[in-house]
Amino acid sequence: MKRFILLLSISLILFSCSDDDSDLSGPSIVVEHNGVQVNELFLNQLKLNLSSRELSLYDQLHRKQKNYRVFELADLLRHFYTDSLNTAAASLKIQFRALDGYTVEAPLSQMLEDGGYLAFEDLDVEGEGNWEIIVPERSNNPAPYYIVWSGEDQDPFDSAYPWPYQLRTINLED
Repeated sequence: MKRFILLLSISLILFSCSDDDSDLSGPSIVVEHNGVQVNELFLNQLKLNLSSRELSLYDQLHRKQKNYRVFELADLLRHFYTDSLNTAAASLKIQFRALDGYTVEAPLSQMLEDGGYLAFEDLDVEGEGNWEIIVPERSNNPAPYYIVWSGEDQDPFDSAYPWPYQLRTINLED
């Protein structure tokens, strides 16, 4: 356990190091381990350290085809919590917490599967930082981050594949 925490700390320090303070812009995401904050990373830092791509999928919450700019969820989690997760993933859980406090938990091993993405830009809406509302009567804007899945069996109505939006915090529980 101590070795895991040391690897986690080293990984997060290296991931968040930057020679330029301008990287601290855009929305941030809080990284926790067992409920204790270990880092906060800004969108520009994520863009410097992770590959992003455009993704087109049928978004079941919007009930239509959507286009997003995304990071692969597995890549993001490995960067946050080191590659050593692959050996212990079966017993670990990931919690996603939204801005309003909504929290959903899932097995880490499942969150490392292909098909999971962290969307950070809605390409169907003009203007940086603009997102299409999910629930119009409540004005639910998915920003700043939204977990989406591209697999046919990875729908938002299956609790094993959460689609949280307004994501603020990712917490690893062991």
